[in-house]
Amino acid sequence: MGILSYSYSSDGSNYQKVFLIIFSLALGLRFVGINDSLVSDELVSVSIWGQMPLFQIPQNYQVPNNHIFHNLLVGLVLKVIGVNEFALRLPALIGGLASIVLVFVCAKKITDNSVVALGAAFLITINIEHVYYSTNARGYTLVQAFALIIFLLIFPLNKTSNEKVRRNKEFGWAKSLLIFLLCALGSWTIPTFAFFIGSLILGTFWIFIYLEIDKRENLFFYMKVIFFLAFSLCVLYLEYFVIVPKGMLANAISKGAEVDPVNFFSDLIAILAERRLWLGFGIFIFAGIGMVEFYRKHREVFFWFGNLFFAPIVVVFLAYWVGVSDKIPHPRVLIYLQPFFFICFSYGLWQSINKFTSYFGEGEGFQKNTILGYSLFIVPILFFSTQDF
Repeated sequence: MGILSYSYSSDGSNYQKVFLIIFSLALGLRFVGINDSLVSDELVSVSIWGQMPLFQIPQNYQVPNNHIFHNLLVGLVLKVIGVNEFALRLPALIGGLASIVLVFVCAKKITDNSVVALGAAFLITINIEHVYYSTNARGYTLVQAFALIIFLLIFPLNKTSNEKVRRNKEFGWAKSLLIFLLCALGSWTIPTFAFFIGSLILGTFWIFIYLEIDKRENLFFYMKVIFFLAFSLCVLYLEYFVIVPKGMLANAISKGAEVDPVNFFSDLIAILAERRLWLGFGIFIFAGIGMVEFYRKHREVFFWFGNLFFAPIVVVFLAYWVGVSDKIPHPRVLIYLQPFFFICFSYGLWQSINKFTSYFGEGEGFQKNTILGYSLFIVPILFFSTQDF
């Protein structure tokens, strides 16, 4: 089955129509300002790198604003169509809309719960940061889409002791090469995508150790995934340490956005969840509950997500404390985590409501009551989100 395929939940309900409504809302929110004049960083990207010959874009990394792969697409659009705001923002828009579809599919595959999947898709649909970057000619939504596709390609590694990875067609060489290509494109869009790649390498290693499988028989398949992930980091090295002159890279790093270490986590919550910190912290709590529930019921997902969320933060602060880096980068560089964060939140909220309604019995209408309770918690988030537009 393809990565975009999914099965219905056990009650046989079809939630596709609800998802189409959510996707229509996503289109509406993102088309509102899609033709506005270019501003700020997107204007810089188009006016500096978009104007260059395509072969020169990877060679010029004066500041981190150059999301290289994204700017290659923008440069191509500019040369073929000319100055057209909608066309120049199309790569970001496609990345944003694709990530909404992919987060739904990813959440459904992970939890086998359509309500959780719809909740995650809905939350990212109305999130102001996601709306903004879907209509801003930058590369942030592209890396979200890349991250979700890569995770969906790797996810079949989560096999029980009675299944053999070598029987899964997901692990053909074509899929492995696609993982490599998407990782390379992600790092050529935003170099800190290397955090995601490194987290997946760690996650693959821990999954291999954790699962009760024949280690010797299945070693090749796990090592193949790790090899292609690690090899993609060579492409990152080629771009930023070979193609880009050393002095130019040092200058770009010095101009990168930074944040006070004290404010890192509050800014991270604002980027991933909600700008209102009191609401963002509430969402964060349910995301934490989701991680606990993953540990209890889907241990392998807990390993994946644990590495995705915590490994980059540990590396960032460790590099700062030991003096390798003289600043903490802005949490925006971890925006690829946003879809996974909303999956954790949606799952945590569902499990919390499910446990609460179970106290009143699990007879007829139990699932409807759980869905109703879940929806009532989502409504306030919608209310406050609309105030940002």
